[in-house]
Amino acid sequence: MDALDPDLVSRELQAALERVVGSSPDVLWSIAILHDGHPVAEVDPDRVLATASMGKVFLLLDVARALFRGEIAPEDRLAPTADDAVADSGLWQHLAEPSMSVISLCVLVASVSDNLATNVLLRSRGLASVQAVSRELGYDRTLLLDRIRDQRMSADPPAPSHGSAGDLADLMHRIVQGAALGEADVLVADWLALNTDLSMVAAAFALDPLAHGPSAAASWLMSKTGADAGVRADAGCLVTESGTWSYAALANARRPDVQGDDELMRSMHEIGDALRVAVIAST
Repeated sequence: MDALDPDLVSRELQAALERVVGSSPDVLWSIAILHDGHPVAEVDPDRVLATASMGKVFLLLDVARALFRGEIAPEDRLAPTADDAVADSGLWQHLAEPSMSVISLCVLVASVSDNLATNVLLRSRGLASVQAVSRELGYDRTLLLDRIRDQRMSADPPAPSHGSAGDLADLMHRIVQGAALGEADVLVADWLALNTDLSMVAAAFALDPLAHGPSAAASWLMSKTGADAGVRADAGCLVTESGTWSYAALANARRPDVQGDDELMRSMHEIGDALRVAVIAST
């Protein structure tokens, strides 16, 4: 089957996104989809929303560059302190490993969004260093704001990270192209291809959650998700025969205290379905 006209694909994808947003008036959205780096559909791409743990991508970028610069070694081992302790997502808290190598910690952060590994790496690198990466790349409003905490107090940032879909979709494209931090991008792309959470937009691609990287098939995916009460975020880059499709979908419930997360997940799946149709139509 011949590929459809790109303008038609873009219009249909845009209409699908607008239907999703129109059917969820109690949700604030920021959505951006790029094909080979060019915008093809978007809804409020510059709106800044809470992104849960999405900002961990900038931590991975900072660590990867430090590795290439020789500032740290892959085999350097780090151990948590009492202040690093945190529950929720991750595996390290369940392992009998008092310390782990920098490389292993990055794999844990990318694959299972490991909170303890995040806090240990962040303490090692420093929040200022991680935020400097964001600003160097031109993302002044898309940032990691804080370490991961079991409870947030009034003096703490309201979320671990925030940002816009436009920035995050652009970032994913740049990482795949090696146009973010150069040689360090390859390492970050390999890490993000290990992400096991394909429950949101990426669910539509029907990929193996445990094996969807560059060596798995002709099409491969790297991505990062974030989830918190009333917050869902998914950003990634799908590399296919028809080029690269970079996306970011951010959703914040207006009233997370009374709204369940089911609506957010349904909408994320609809966005993924629309993107999959566009990818197939362009092949």
